[in-house]
Formats: sequence, structure tokens, C-alpha cells
Amino acid sequence: WDENTHELRFAATTTQQSDLNLIGQSVPVQGSIAGTILTEQRIVQVDDTSSDPRHYRKMNENTHFVTRSLLGVPMRSKDRMIGVLEALNKRSLPWTQADHEHLSVLAAQAAVAIESAQLVEALKDANQELSELDQMKNDFIAIASHELRTPLAVILGYASFLREEARGQGKLSEHAEKVMASGLQLRRIIEDRSDMQNKRMKELTGGAVSKVSEATAFVAWMKSRGVNVSSIAKGEMDILGVSGVFNQYGDRSEEHTS
Repeated sequence: WDENTHELRFAATTTQQSDLNLIGQSVPVQGSIAGTILTEQRIVQVDDTSSDPRHYRKMNENTHFVTRSLLGVPMRSKDRMIGVLEALNKRSLPWTQADHEHLSVLAAQAAVAIESAQLVEALKDANQELSELDQMKNDFIAIASHELRTPLAVILGYASFLREEARGQGKLSEHAEKVMASGLQLRRIIEDRSDMQNKRMKELTGGAVSKVSEATAFVAWMKSRGVNVSSIAKGEMDILGVSGVFNQYGDRSEEHTS
């Protein structure tokens, strides 16, 4: 389920038929069984899709895949709809209450995993942006510090001359002291910033451990299971459900992910 475009798209499938090209295919919310599951947030069982007007037949035409029966459950994480998980073409009908329970458990686990993957990708993007902003800040400080040093040295030099010449001349001496004190304060600020920058660079080059190492490992695990994590997290292909080959329970045949 793509929250940005309000479309349902196939995001993963367990089918071994690579020529189906299901990934990325869209399914309308209105006029489809998957859309009914999503909008009504309930389990839908169809033992004969040929007699169900909600069945989106264009998908069969586009992929040359025949959907004969279907069991679909909503994928929710807390109060947020993630998508729809569908099992297709059970070998021995009808679908049973055990099928409902098994698929509901799978949907709950998948929803949590998908939302976690989305959060990981969002965190990585946020960290990248923060790193870029931090680098810009550091570059500015480095440039500003370098560019200020030369004119500041000149100012301090003349301020020192003025202070010596104005010594004992009342207000003039007081003004010269203030100019000198302000110049010295600015030099301390520049030096402190430079020291902080040098210290941080030493820490970074000392081999800091990534804050998102576990998250990166989780994303790699998700990808090894065939889930397009990047597309899901970026909203290009949020999961609607699973439609593919459903072989885990003996007498079932097909299962996909939309």
C-alpha cells in the first residue's frame, strides 16, 4: 500500500515463475478483492474467483496467471495499514479456519518486519542528511576560522599599538583596551572551534562503530528473503499483500505479496 499515491502494488511474491513480472504491478483499491480487504480491514475468502465481481481480472490477463481461489488478510502494524497478504489457489478447497489463522499470523509478522525495515531506511536517510549538514557546518567553521585568522592578527596588532599610545589618556585608553579585549576573545573562540574540530576528526578516524549496524544487518536479512526493502521504505512500492505460492501447509498451492 503506497500511502503517497494511494495505490496497491505487488511488492513480493513466493512464486517460482519469474516470467510473471508481478513486482511493481498495481491493483486498484476500488474494484478488487485486495482493495476490499484493505478498505474494510477484514479477512476475505473466495473459493471461486470466476464468480466474484470484485476479482481484478486484468491482472490475470497481464501476467497469464490464473487465480482460481483466494484467501486474503489485512496487514496492520498498530493502527497503520501496511498492506494485504494473499494466498492463492489452494489445492484442496475450501479454505478452513486454520488457513485463516495461519495467514493472519504470517500477516502480523510480515507487517512488523516491513514497518521495521521502513523505519530503518528512514533512519538511515535522516542520518545521511544530518551527516551532510554536519559536514557543511564543519566546512564553514574551518573556512571561517582560516579566513578570520589573518585579518584578526592585523586588528590585534593595531589594537596593541593603540593601547600602548593611549595608555594613561583616560577614555581613549579605555576604548583601546576594549578593542584589544574583544579581539582576544574572538581569537579564543576561533582557537576553541579549531580544537574541537581537530578532536572530532581524531575520534572519527579512530574507527567509531556505526550507530545503525544492527539495523543494516536487519535490512540485509530482509533483502536475502527477497523483500525489496528500499522500494518499500521510500514509498515507491509499499507492500499491499503477499500473493504467491503458498506451500507451507501441505495442500495449498499459490501465494503472492502486493
